[in-house]
Amino acid sequence: MSSALVWQLIRDGNVNTFVKRNGVVFDYASINGKFSRRVSPIANKKIIDVAISNGKVVLLKKNSKKANKPVALFTKIGLAKTKSVAAKTIEASTKNVYYRPELAKIALAKYAVLSKVAAKKN
Repeated sequence: MSSALVWQLIRDGNVNTFVKRNGVVFDYASINGKFSRRVSPIANKKIIDVAISNGKVVLLKKNSKKANKPVALFTKIGLAKTKSVAAKTIEASTKNVYYRPELAKIALAKYAVLSKVAAKKN
């Protein structure tokens, strides 16, 4: 099923979305929290995200071949604590292999926030 068709089906909302009082729609599952076709993990076959797993910041890449197995849907790539090394890892996983290179900048911004959160927890 094409991503355009999936977006047409879910664009009016899904279980991951919520609406603020001013009418802006947000998505819990997207990399930047906004509900749009460009960053929707449901509508796109290739998507990345940065999250905290077991107290460490990891890069998640969607594996579209494992779509029927939710546990194996995302591949976890550990990110270093230093920003420069983590930036190189994110760029190597996105820009250098043409895997959604436009999301690399958003992933770096999210890494900057989550690394501070993970440092405070530890």
